[in-house]
Amino acid sequence: MIFGITYSQNSEQLITRSKIDHDIEEEAEKVSVRDPKKAIEISNNTYRLSKIIDYKNGMKESCNILMMKYYDTGNFKKVIEISKDAEKLSLETADYEILSNTYRLRASSFTELGFNDDSHKGFLKALTVADKIESKNYKFYQKSLIYVGLASYNAHINAPLDSVIYYQTKSLETATKIDDSEDFLNKKYYNLTLGYINLGMTSIASKKIKDAEMYFFKALKICKNPKYHVGKDLEAATLNEFAWLYYDQKEYDKVINYAIEAEKLERQISKPYIRRDIYEVLFRAQVEIGKKRILKIHESIYKLERQPCKCRKKDNKYSCQAYDR
Repeated sequence: MIFGITYSQNSEQLITRSKIDHDIEEEAEKVSVRDPKKAIEISNNTYRLSKIIDYKNGMKESCNILMMKYYDTGNFKKVIEISKDAEKLSLETADYEILSNTYRLRASSFTELGFNDDSHKGFLKALTVADKIESKNYKFYQKSLIYVGLASYNAHINAPLDSVIYYQTKSLETATKIDDSEDFLNKKYYNLTLGYINLGMTSIASKKIKDAEMYFFKALKICKNPKYHVGKDLEAATLNEFAWLYYDQKEYDKVINYAIEAEKLERQISKPYIRRDIYEVLFRAQVEIGKKRILKIHESIYKLERQPCKCRKKDNKYSCQAYDR
């Protein structure tokens, strides 16, 4: 027992700030896009270790990753819970980047949970703090995401469609202001892709089908460009939106092509909400194609029934032959 305690104390003495920073930057952040669950596991550990040695920056950075990944996996209550600690740590260190992100993610979580007043207040706080961010690129990046959140908020409260489009457009315009520096390249094109997808969806709602198609093609072009790493979830989402667009246009063969491609991608990332949509549109398109085939068979039978028929009895059976007219 004494040996066990001594070992534990010695192992805690080996914890260093540089090791925690390494685990956050080289482990958690690198796997966050392709494996959110692994990122959560690593970040929970870096938070625990940071707390042991009272390393506030490590705790704060770990909280930031945890909020983003819990949001991505739909655990909105956990985001709100962690945001309290993240807010306190960010205020203590005057970290406006993480503070703005904290308010944004908390507000977005309130939107998803139906707390609309808290959501709107949170987004306004996030915008106010974002203006204090020194890095222009990060300021534009953060504000672009906040506008996405405000667009979603307006959609949730059933505001006029113009209000939703207004914030979607502001998000896209703000994202274009981010330069193509290495640190922000993927962030910029992630936001642009998100903007094109959202404007595509509201274009459908506005019955501007050609505009929707244009926006989805722009999003897919970025997703398929090896220069950018925006995440397979956005590519799967774009393909899914294409499938629904063509379903509404009754172009069922296109629906199936896009849905199957989306389903293959979704298997690699496991996003249940996308999967459900993909399976639904795929099923509906196959049903419609099946109906068409059945209708064609019925039409063929009907045509045959209307043709004069010469029947002859052969071995107590009747065989019919249709005459051509």
